[in-house]
Amino acid sequence: MKTIAEIFTSLLVPMNGWETVRSASCFPEQCFCEAVHEGFIRQPANTYSSLSFCLIALILYFSKPKSAAKEISFFHHKGFLRMYCLSLIWIGLGSMYYHASLSWLGQFLDVTGMNLYAVFLLVFHLYQKYKFSPIRFYSYYLLLNLFAAALIWIFPETRRYLFAIILLFSLLPLFANKVKNNFQTKWIFLALSVQSIALILWYLDLKKIICYQDSILQGHAIWHLFGALASYFVYRYYISEKIISHQSLN
Repeated sequence: MKTIAEIFTSLLVPMNGWETVRSASCFPEQCFCEAVHEGFIRQPANTYSSLSFCLIALILYFSKPKSAAKEISFFHHKGFLRMYCLSLIWIGLGSMYYHASLSWLGQFLDVTGMNLYAVFLLVFHLYQKYKFSPIRFYSYYLLLNLFAAALIWIFPETRRYLFAIILLFSLLPLFANKVKNNFQTKWIFLALSVQSIALILWYLDLKKIICYQDSILQGHAIWHLFGALASYFVYRYYISEKIISHQSLN
């Protein structure tokens, strides 16, 4: 029986196999540690671990705030939770397709999903600080993502630097706004800690400093799992901000 990943990739795989499509810029020697296999799934551990983002997205989306609460967070207002979950699903599916195919299109979809997430953090933190209109929020979000997608389409070698820059700038409004008493700050520090460990593992795997090509336990796969866990901690941080009354939403 085919797995979800195999069904998904089999719908997109060319008739003559992945060898007939444009390869990712990392191919063949720089696509992380895991060995490249034949068939639909070229890097199994890295492919299946990508689904952790989709799992977290589904858990978050169907986690409803308690109806008895007198206040809810900004995050449950104006569709922010929906956008957050969609970005996680894009990351999961894009990363899965990338590691299954090691194709240029897969690489583009993978990084685009990461940018969707990072841009959301940036614009949402600016929204929290400056309280601009939801229309401006969506406009900034769309324009920044279109710019990022165009840049990595034309200059794919900039993809990792661009993501790092966006993610770094997304943290500045958060800390410039300073920690408030209506946040449970332990969640953001947990997210940063887990993501930092994940980044170290990502680097060690990319440079093959710690590398066992045929092992089911891959550093890049752990990067996926820890990244998904960090996204859950970020969510918990956001919903700990109890500042919008139910009456103000009606």
